[in-house]
Amino acid sequence: MSAAASDEEQFAHTAPGTNTKIVVEIAESAPEGTAKGKILQEKTKELYTRTTSSATFDWDARTKIVMGKEADIHPGAVVHVTGTVRNDRAIQAEQVVILTGYVKVQ
Repeated sequence: MSAAASDEEQFAHTAPGTNTKIVVEIAESAPEGTAKGKILQEKTKELYTRTTSSATFDWDARTKIVMGKEADIHPGAVVHVTGTVRNDRAIQAEQVVILTGYVKVQ
């Protein structure tokens, strides 16, 4: 099963085991590969707005990091996460695209 959760409502209804895609503004991150932040809603390709919903994602050595490096996953960063929703509602990231510097957040 595959779905693209482009907004907070779609993500809230995404079942565990489903592939999903979300954009997150990171509020906190840990060096062991966990980050949490606000889900962002796309207004245009370059402009996103903050939502009230949060998301957590994990990454590891198998996660593909695009347009940046692992050190770019830090508080204040904006990232596009593709991965699988786990039973605990966190996402196991398969790919993280660093959008910081390419998009603006309102």
